[in-house]
Amino acid sequence: MYYDFMFNMGDNACVSILRLLSQEPTHQLQRAIISEQLGLTNYQLNKYLVTMNAT
Repeated sequence: MYYDFMFNMGDNACVSILRLLSQEPTHQLQRAIISEQLGLTNYQLNKYLVTMNAT
């Protein structure tokens, strides 16, 4: 089941980042690629990565 509709904007961004990483065979992506594909600024990307690492 998909529960994406229950996520707030930050949760959606975190899930999108994780999906991009999981689709990459090496599970590594450059920050610029993630930012470009998701339309995030460098500040937003850093904020979401720090949030995901903290939990």
